[in-house]
Order: sequence, then C-alpha cells, then structure tokens
Amino acid sequence: MNQIDFWGKVGVTQSGGSRYETGRKMPKPVRELLRLVHIECLDLAKVNKKIWKSPPC
Repeated sequence: MNQIDFWGKVGVTQSGGSRYETGRKMPKPVRELLRLVHIECLDLAKVNKKIWKSPPC
C-alpha cells in the first residue's frame, strides 16, 4: 500500500499525511480514523453507506 492509498482511506491527502509523518501534530479525529481503519479494519465506505440509507430521525 502506498501513501496515497493509506491516507486516502481516512480522507487525508498524501501531502497532508506526509506532514503528519514528519512531525506535524495530527488532529485527534484523524488519529481515531487511522486506528479504526488500519487497526480495527473498519470500512468507512460501508459505514457511510449505512448512514446515508438510514431513515431520518
């Protein structure tokens, strides 16, 4: 997997991910998405699909 694929799965550009890798502070939501996607193997596309198909409250 390259940087574009790795970071793209959590909505971060390759250049943005590169900045985090070189020491720029990473926002907590991005850190949590990285954990969910790359450690817990959560598929965000499936999550988003369920959210958009859910009936309104």
